[in-house]
Amino acid sequence: MILNNEEYKNFKQGMTVEDVIQYKDFNRNLIIVKINGNLVNKNDYNKRKLKQDDKVEIHYLLAGG
Repeated sequence: MILNNEEYKNFKQGMTVEDVIQYKDFNRNLIIVKINGNLVNKNDYNKRKLKQDDKVEIHYLLAGG
């Protein structure tokens, strides 16, 4: 699996988006997640199982003025 353009070395078969968020200690309320270019709904983080060939992007939301 590729996470933010780097190989994710801790990938295990059957892991979910939520597993990655917890392992990387991301603030769940301040991020968006895309898998293979498609936005993932926050309610699906614990349901969406990742595959070895997935390209995952996790980005913090920024605000400015």
